[in-house]
Amino acid sequence: MTNNELEGNRPRIDPRDVTIAVVLPLPREVVGAELMFADRTDFDDSIGVQAGFRCSLCRIPALHQGSPHTVALAQPSQTGNNYAAICVTRLAYYFPNLESVILCGIAGAAPTPNDNERDVFLGDIVVASREGVLQYDFGHHMWHPDSGRYELEPRRWAIPPHDVFLDIDNELSRLDLHGVPPWVDRLNERLPHLGAINSKFRRPAGHATLYQYDLVEGTNCSTIGRVPPYDNPKLFRGGIRSANCVLRNPFLRDRLRDRTPRVLAVEMEGAGVADACKNLSLRFTVIRGICDYCDNNKNDHWQFYAAAVAAAYTYCVIERMPTVSRLPLVQTVRGLPTSDFTSIERLGAAAVAPNERSASLTTDIQRLTPRRSYPTFPPTSAFTFEGEVDKHSSVVPQSNALLRAFKMELEQQLRDMEHSTVNHDWNRLFTVARTAEDTLADAPATLDAETRAKSLYEIARAYFSQSQLVGDNERQSLIDHAKELVRRAQNLFQ
Repeated sequence: MTNNELEGNRPRIDPRDVTIAVVLPLPREVVGAELMFADRTDFDDSIGVQAGFRCSLCRIPALHQGSPHTVALAQPSQTGNNYAAICVTRLAYYFPNLESVILCGIAGAAPTPNDNERDVFLGDIVVASREGVLQYDFGHHMWHPDSGRYELEPRRWAIPPHDVFLDIDNELSRLDLHGVPPWVDRLNERLPHLGAINSKFRRPAGHATLYQYDLVEGTNCSTIGRVPPYDNPKLFRGGIRSANCVLRNPFLRDRLRDRTPRVLAVEMEGAGVADACKNLSLRFTVIRGICDYCDNNKNDHWQFYAAAVAAAYTYCVIERMPTVSRLPLVQTVRGLPTSDFTSIERLGAAAVAPNERSASLTTDIQRLTPRRSYPTFPPTSAFTFEGEVDKHSSVVPQSNALLRAFKMELEQQLRDMEHSTVNHDWNRLFTVARTAEDTLADAPATLDAETRAKSLYEIARAYFSQSQLVGDNERQSLIDHAKELVRRAQNLFQ
């Protein structure tokens, strides 16, 4: 079969449907995730290489009620925290409806022999816990009298994963305690396929050597031959440390492990992903398969298998991701057919601009700052205070100071709405939405149509969110009111 024929069989996925991105820094991690998530013919590679990343798209069925998750598998330009942060930032602008980012791949372990709760073996899984992700090479080199040497003191706070991921990890841990870890089933199901394509993905045999140092004297005390006492990967949850360097120093490894409790893994991209997601109000987590012990015996022997293990666990996380953020709308607006999981902004975009090009531009109106342009099409006009560009009219000068102040107030209210949505603060979201609606009712007549439509769609979306949390009578009232706001936005472009 030719490449063109294969490409023709693949489903084309709208980038606006992508809500989850999986960042995979190494090619072996990308291949492991692709083969673990789906068959190769199920991927859409039409996006290809972009500034800051290369990615392909696929769909993963939701385990509970809901439509499939549309997932982007992205590889940064290079390894390291800086390039991981650039990758996430570019992904957020390329996929305007992106909500969650998962960093998946391999890492070195900081094991604690004779402690079953912290003794991580090669091939195990480490997931970021509430102890969070911390960049340990960011700080001050200071003299420590106790140790008699200069040591680096981190000057940053660890960033924990989002509660959604912590809740899913709790569920998977409960299943693990029941003896039915779903990631093991997924791994055993797909691993023969990976091994047939590349034998390096098979689980390695034999033991590995752990170098242990005396933390007081700083001398080599012993080496321990370690063989995992189990055949299937074990799940660990704890702190993860990140830096822009490969760690092959068992002394530093153990210092990191013991300085902050429950540090289980060391890697190179987690801090960059955490910083970017925090800045962009995106949910994130870090999932790592263990491939070495960060010491003199570091090699590539376990890397492929560890990448497959991390991808298997990531798949189980994604299929358990909630779909409530894709707000349901069963009714139709202006005769447009909708599904249970058609979001209010997509519905409004289709109603206002039925063709693909104008729909993408309308979608940008509904997104809050920072605006995420969809680079396949020309960018929409930016909101400026000195002049506004209306798609249906020429530039209208808006130099009135009162209009400027009004727009700043309205934009701040819309930002508060998005912040409340990201943090699942539904009561505040509803309160701010009502305030924004009152503010919009008092808008000057010179306020441009794009700003009005953007505000109406965001307020309507907030009401739909609230309608899922109230009783039947109040729910229908909120839905009807939200639909009325959508109609008002549509009328602005007629």
